Amino acid sequence: MASLFNTYAKEHLAEATMDLDADTIKIALLTTDTTADTEANVTTLSGFTTLGEFSTSGTNYARVTLSSITSGVDTGNTRYEFSAANVTFSSLAASSPAKDIQGILVLKHVDGTDANDLPIAFIDFASDLTPDGSDVTIDWDTEGILQLA
Repeated sequence: MASLFNTYAKEHLAEATMDLDADTIKIALLTTDTTADTEANVTTLSGFTTLGEFSTSGTNYARVTLSSITSGVDTGNTRYEFSAANVTFSSLAASSPAKDIQGILVLKHVDGTDANDLPIAFIDFASDLTPDGSDVTIDWDTEGILQLA
């Protein structure tokens, strides 16, 4: 999985206006028409040219709040690592119109509106996912969801 870490998320972390351990951190599934994989300089979700969030209409999909969040310094690799429990989207059906899922957007939930919620990072899947009604489990890397070196 490749990541694109949002520039303004870095600023929020550096200025201590975002706390990955204390804030509500969610993930959203984004389709292959998203521009979140290339736009690192947007301040809110509505700033993306195309957010491309997976359809919420009849697909058993909703943004998920991360749980069991852990973070800390990995001195052996001289970096900070952020992780959480794996996430399962149960019985994720195809969207209408049908679109494949390209990856995940990690975001800070402010109030649930795209005009205020903050993008943190886009994580690209190794290959696009075609929902077919089965469970989709996001198994995070053992080295964490995000790493700051």
